[in-house]
Amino acid sequence: MDDGERLGRADASTSADELIGRESTEVPGRFGEPLTVTHALVSRGGLGSHPTHPLFLCLHGWGSSEQDMADIMRLIAPYNDFVALRGPIILAEPTPSTDGRANGSSAPAPASSDARTDAGTGTYGMYEDRPGSRPEPGNYAWLHAAMPVGEDLDYDAHAAALAVDRWVADNIPADRDVVPLGFSQGGLVAVQLLRIHPERYRAVVSLSGFNAPGQVPGTAPADDRLADFDIPVFYTYGKLDGVIPKYELFATAAWLEEHTWLKTKSYHGLDHNVSLEEFADLRQWLLDNDITSGVL
Repeated sequence: MDDGERLGRADASTSADELIGRESTEVPGRFGEPLTVTHALVSRGGLGSHPTHPLFLCLHGWGSSEQDMADIMRLIAPYNDFVALRGPIILAEPTPSTDGRANGSSAPAPASSDARTDAGTGTYGMYEDRPGSRPEPGNYAWLHAAMPVGEDLDYDAHAAALAVDRWVADNIPADRDVVPLGFSQGGLVAVQLLRIHPERYRAVVSLSGFNAPGQVPGTAPADDRLADFDIPVFYTYGKLDGVIPKYELFATAAWLEEHTWLKTKSYHGLDHNVSLEEFADLRQWLLDNDITSGVL
């Protein structure tokens, strides 16, 4: 099987139409409908500044934007290239605010910058993370609900991961190591990438993420062989998380323990957010796995 055949395709017996579910009551559209990534924020200097180091693929959470994930990379791996993708589902168009951040965004770190318009190159609106380069953010998502469950989650997780995997195939050289790093919904999508195309990804970081149940045939076609790859995964969450139910956090950790080479930890006093202690642990894990140099 070549890479083209591996790019997140469902089982041959499952048609694309069968992987689309019911209408969402939260966001216009159907769970599992095809998505396309159209905007990406790349690290300063572009994606080839540090070609021998793994590239971070940053995925934001519900109601956030690519800019928020770019901001936390300075605290995690400032000497690795990164690309932060915008979720294809629009919750709110950009609206100016006094601090440069879209109103209503819930994200792990603040983002502020001057506005810029850039058509980007090719099909995708790419812009570089440098002073004066950022357009005003809006509110975006990867899923058709804040916390879908059951079959709805399976359909949407599969569609989101396919969109991201397709973007990687179209924009990143096949020999470049890629490490998906996501927060909340982005953490879900980061793990789902392993469930559709484990050969492509070097490691995964899921911060306050959750996991799809895998009940719908064809939505996680690589589950049966994922454990064979022993892919390093860093999964952490706050003990006071009030967004993702505790049983979902525990179930995610248990599933990852069975299918990946897992490092997991929970943090006292942390809600659905990130912390400097968490980042310190993540930096050490990245160093231990030869993903970063550990230098800030």
